[in-house]
Order: sequence, then C-alpha cells, then structure tokens
Amino acid sequence: MTCHLNPHAVYEILSDADKMDHIMLDGIDSEWTSMLHRIVEKTAVYHAYFTHHSGSFTYHFANDQSSHLESVHEHLKNPPKEHLEHLGALNIVDYHTCEPSYLCCCRKFKNYRLSALQNRPWKFETLKMDAFDGSLQKLPSNIAKSFESICITASDISDPFDDNFFGEALKSPSLKNLHIEKTSISDSIVMSLQERLQECDLETLHLDVYCSISQEFPIAEMLQRWKRQRNPCLRSARIVERYGRWRDIAQVGEESTEPHQLIIKHPFVKGLTAKVFLEGDLGLTGVAINVYVLFAVTRVKTFGYAFGGVCLSHTVANLGITGVFSMLVGPITLIDPTWHQTYWGKRCGQVLIMFWNAAVFSHLLIAINRCVSMYWPIKYEHIFQRKVTLVTIFDCTFGFSTSTYTFTFVQTPCGYYIGYIFDYYMSIVMISLIATLDLSTFIKIRMYKKSQINSHAGHVAAAKRIRDIRFFFQACAQGLAFMGELVSFFSISTLFDDNKWAHFAFTTVAWIGVHTIDGLIVILFNKEVRNVCEIKSGIFHTTTS
Repeated sequence: MTCHLNPHAVYEILSDADKMDHIMLDGIDSEWTSMLHRIVEKTAVYHAYFTHHSGSFTYHFANDQSSHLESVHEHLKNPPKEHLEHLGALNIVDYHTCEPSYLCCCRKFKNYRLSALQNRPWKFETLKMDAFDGSLQKLPSNIAKSFESICITASDISDPFDDNFFGEALKSPSLKNLHIEKTSISDSIVMSLQERLQECDLETLHLDVYCSISQEFPIAEMLQRWKRQRNPCLRSARIVERYGRWRDIAQVGEESTEPHQLIIKHPFVKGLTAKVFLEGDLGLTGVAINVYVLFAVTRVKTFGYAFGGVCLSHTVANLGITGVFSMLVGPITLIDPTWHQTYWGKRCGQVLIMFWNAAVFSHLLIAINRCVSMYWPIKYEHIFQRKVTLVTIFDCTFGFSTSTYTFTFVQTPCGYYIGYIFDYYMSIVMISLIATLDLSTFIKIRMYKKSQINSHAGHVAAAKRIRDIRFFFQACAQGLAFMGELVSFFSISTLFDDNKWAHFAFTTVAWIGVHTIDGLIVILFNKEVRNVCEIKSGIFHTTTS
C-alpha cells in the first residue's frame, strides 16, 4: 500500500520529529525519500555540531530536516557553497553527556577534526549548549560571536577561556533571545550579563544561573526600566533569583498566588507580564529547623532522658546531613565544581554516609524505645537507663568504610557491597524492623485504650500514657517520611535516569528534604517545643515582688 502525501504534510511530520529530539524515521519508501530530498534543498538550513572530547573538538555540518532519515543524512565537512548564508544552530556538547539521537552520532557517520574546517568566517543564528562542562579554548576563532539566540542548559561556563567568548556574545547587538538554565557562570560572565540586562533590549529572557554574585539589583533595575518603556522589546521574561534578599525585586512587582513567585505587569501593554521565581536554599532551611529542634529538646523536660537523648542523636544526624549539603556541597558546586573530584572533595560523601547511617539507626532506636515504653512500662526506666542510652547513641554514629566513593558509589567491589548490598538492603531491613515495631506498638495502644474504658487510672499516669502515644505517632510520621525518601532515592529515581534534574529531585532534594521534614515533625507534634522560645522569653521578663 502506497501513501501519497504532499510536501506540507511531510514537513509537518518532520517538525514533530524535531520536537521529539530528532528521532530517526525508519522504513521510508523511495517516494518519501525523494520528497524529503526536495524539502532539504528548499529549506537549506545547515547546523554545525561541535563535540568536545578529551580536550579537543570534532565537528560536522548537517541539514536539520535530513537528520531524520539515514538514507539522506550525511555528515559534511562544510555545507554546499550555495547554502553558506543559511547556517542555523551552532551546537556545542560534551562527548560523555550528549544524547546520541540528538547529535546523530551513529558510528557510520564521520566527525571531522578542526583542521578540516574551512578558514572563513562562520556566522550562526543560534548558539546551543547542553550539559557542557568543558572549555571553549580550542573552539575555532573564526566563529562569529554574534548570535540572535543563545540557549544554554545544565552546563558549566566558568572556565577562564569562556569569558572572552561569552563577553563578546552578550555584547552583540544582534542578540535578541537569551535562555540560560541551570548553568554555572563565572564572575566575569556575570558582569557581562549585568551590562546587557541594563540595555533592556532583549526580546526573550529566561535566566536561571548559579553564580557567586547576586543578580537581584541588576534584574530589579532592568525590570524598572522595562516598565517605563512605552513599546518594550522584552516580550517573555522568566527569571529565577537565588541567594538575594529579594527586597529590590519585591518592590518592582506583586506577589503571585504561587509561593516564592512575583508577577510584574507592564503598565502600558495589556496582558504583558514578567515572572520572577525566588528560590532559597533547602539545605539551610533544614539546618535552621534542626538547630531549633536541638535547642528546644534540650530545654523541654517532657521528652525524658532516654527518648530525649535518642531524639537529640537523630536531630544531630539530620543537622549533619543538611549542613554538609548546604555548607559544603552547594558552595563547592557553585564556586569550583572540579573540587568534588579531589581527595578532600570526595570525603563529603563519606561524611554524609556516616550521618545517614546515624539517622537510620536512630530511627530504629526510636521505634524500640516506643515499643518498650508501651509493652514494658515498668521495666522501661531500667532498660533505657543512662548508660544503655549513651551506648546505643554512640553505636548510631559508628564509622563507615574509608573506601573512596562519592554520592554515587564507584563501580568497584567495595562500592557494590557497601553502596548496594549494605546501604540498600540494610535500609530495607531497617524499614521492616521499624514497621514491625511500630505495628506492635500500635496494637498495644489499641489494647490500652480499650482497657482505659473500664479503668480509673490516675491523672498523672493517664497524662504520661497520652504523652507516650503522642511520641509514638511522632515516630511513625518520621518513619513514613524516611520510607518515602528511600523509595524515592532507590526506586523512583531510576525511572528518570535520562532526565538530569528529575533524577536530582528524587535523590539529592529528597535526601535533604526528609531530614528537613524530620525536624518539622518534632515541632508539629510537640507544643512544648513550639513554645520553647516563649518560655525562654518569659524567664528573662519575670519579676518578683
């Protein structure tokens, strides 16, 4: 059966293929092939693909539409002379992180050394960089730094050799569209970016960068100028600002119904708005919450010595994890990501694993503590005496293997047994034990409530029992959060191996998040903890007559 389609229909199919990361179309008959040839000749837009590998670049040119069909597609040293003025995108990627389907890097196609590149000016409409963390030092100098659009995602352009390239590109009058997302940039590029923002002449601006200098004031100044323009150039603005005080930007716009989001409405163009997303540091939030819990638990007597001591141990573990992420991992990633590969950089992972195991065993100890308090209340004080409590808490922070691994365990026998067998299966065993103990405790609570109906227990004993039940549900909530994080880290994250940021969310963010939530649970379940600041304030303001 032969299907006859007109060129417009074929073009639409190819456009859809573009949106799906340049998928290859298989099983195309000769009629489609000849039609595709005609479309290729008509559109004649060539893109360059520069691949960074082992400190040097290889390249090839290809027509965008032809890349969907093997029989038509070919890698070219240079585009045909009649098409030299139809250069579309300059794609720069790293060999180790590129998508093969995106680059059409099939083995049968050839990439060329830069020595084969013609010595003539190359001017492209668009610069695209994705997951690139190399250096542009060896990029041909005859590439014009005058792009209409720049699109950079999940990259690191903080190399000193990148400064001149992007300094010129950002100053170019032809630049109209700037999209930089989840990318680390150097201070020099930050300054060039700030100078360009002051011009307020871009048509689209999507900005989400990691840098050591706050962008708050330049962004606020640009938005103020934009609001004064009768016929503004900027038609689409989406900005993510981190690490600033947000005061300057907040004065420009108004808060949205969405949290941490500002909407800036243009006063002269109806319906034209800019969005600014204000992001904080989840790790620092976790540190603040757990510091407060640590301060409060030491001052609240209702926790008792044993349960209070275990809670303190667990809080210290939470504080250690959130502290390492916010005070070591985050700053290193922003300032100099290569430091992660040094000897001391890799120790961050070992410190995290130590605190993680302390948190795991603290969860188990809390479950045992609650179970004993419900089944053997008379023996509880003897079982959890001071000496026993100190020994169990000390074991919770017992050291970990000194083998070299980071947050992703290395592919060695040591990494396999410690990272997968010990860490993963130990976590499963801990979950099972905690769930069993919590279920047993819950059954005892149900039995206790039934017995209370026909009992006339004293007020003190009843109040103590109610407090123990509250502590149990607190432990359950912490356990559920802990289980959710393990499922997210070991199971859900594997579904997003091809999506860097989704994988990051279900692993690192989930890891920091659960230890932040842990501290919040202690605050929510204990009125005494919530009121500890009021109690302290009352002590200093008490007078005697």
